[in-house]
Amino acid sequence: SYTLRVQCKVKAAAAAGTPYVVKFEVESANGPTVISATDLVIKGGSYENAVSYSTLLYNGSFINNQALSIYVTSDTPITLYQIGFTLQRTYKET
Repeated sequence: SYTLRVQCKVKAAAAAGTPYVVKFEVESANGPTVISATDLVIKGGSYENAVSYSTLLYNGSFINNQALSIYVTSDTPITLYQIGFTLQRTYKET
């Protein structure tokens, strides 16, 4: 199993104080099935929001030797920057 962590900063053009949703999704190359997704509600008005998303991934037939795709969507136009991610193996079967 692995732990995937994505960190970034987000700004939106939404009116000051207006909440908006940023959605993170992780998919396997084996198909469109979403492995994990989360919605984060954060403030608009060009506030700089630090965002962190973390999920566990299990290396089985679903994602074994396949690419993973990370999608970020929002209900308002956003700017993402200072994006980083970490993929850490947390368990190995013997």
